[in-house]
Parts: sequence; C-alpha cells; structure tokens
Amino acid sequence: MKTNRGFTLIETIIYIGLFGVMIGGLFASVFQLMQNTQGIEEKVVIEEEVNFVMKKIDWLLNDLKTITAPVSGTSDTLEIINDDNQSISIRLDDSKIQICYNAIASCANEDFQNITSINVKSENLSFTYLESIDDSPVGINTKVTLNGRIVGLNKYQRP
Repeated sequence: MKTNRGFTLIETIIYIGLFGVMIGGLFASVFQLMQNTQGIEEKVVIEEEVNFVMKKIDWLLNDLKTITAPVSGTSDTLEIINDDNQSISIRLDDSKIQICYNAIASCANEDFQNITSINVKSENLSFTYLESIDDSPVGINTKVTLNGRIVGLNKYQRP
C-alpha cells in the first residue's frame, strides 16, 4: 500500500489563496485604522485651536474697562481699553482673527498679529454692544464661525 504524505498541488494553491485573502483583509483593516486615527487627530487639533481662540478673546475681555467700539449695535471690529489703559483691537482679516495691543494710539495694519493658525478658518466675526439694563454693566457679545461651527461669548464690563 502506498500512503500520501503531503499536499497535492491543488491543496497548496487553495491554502495560498486563503492566506492571501486573510493577509489582504488584515492590510485593509490596518490601513482603515490608520486613516481613522489621522482624521481624529486632525479634528482634535482643530478643536484645541478653536478653544484657544475663544479663551484668548475671553482673557482679553476679562480686563475690560471701557468699550470704545462698537458703542452701539454690531461691528466686525472690537476696540476696548483694559484696566492698564492699554488699547486692544480685535478684527477679522482674510479668515484670520487678528489682535493689536497699543498703549498710545489706534493700531495700524502692521501692528495686528494673527491669533488663528492655518488650521482654523474664521468667518463672520461680530461684536454686539450689550446695552445696560437696570444699572447692570454693559458688555460685549462675540460671535464667530470657526471651521463651520458658530461659537459665542458674552462678557460684561465690571462696574
């Protein structure tokens, strides 16, 4: 009697084919996982930058002493004087939020610095003067669209 101790050519081809399908599925899964991780990391970076911009504006308005513009209604530029008598201007220029500190006079174009990076697309920056009601302090409502998300902030002048 003759016994066969190995694989036939057809069995070997089938096993190689199954192994190839499994390896292909593994590579596709790993690629998809890497792609999803990169997308999540980009969203986290953008969210951190959006939070930075809003916290920076909030921090600037913490020392709010006088609102010089707008004095009523809504404007795309905010001009305030802080507790140190420093003039601060915030504006939107070409999808970038810019800020200027000046102790003496109003800011020139070259005095403004960007507080947003290339990862943040800013649109529709507006500052609304909040009228005083019943001896409450006046304030500023800030709204801006950052990467398609509308964010806002109310800050009141200390009496």
